[in-house]
Amino acid sequence: MKYLVWILVLFAAAVAITSLSHSAAYLLLVYPPYRIELSLMLFVLMLLGVFILAYGVVRLLAAAVQMPEYVRQFRLEKAQVKGREL
Repeated sequence: MKYLVWILVLFAAAVAITSLSHSAAYLLLVYPPYRIELSLMLFVLMLLGVFILAYGVVRLLAAAVQMPEYVRQFRLEKAQVKGREL
């Protein structure tokens, strides 16, 4: 059932991307004195890329913060195993 939901979500995403890619919609960003005109599809893809990059950075930082505790636990377990063997 879980896989069926994922497949339906992927198909829905494919249909949405296809319909957006054939759209003539544009996005106009104005930051005086500059104007940036992007297609809506490019903007959505860039926004998705920024989200994925930000998610990866947050996961990397979380792993870096948890690393000292993980190493401490690993060394403690290793010492306990070595003590039991002796």
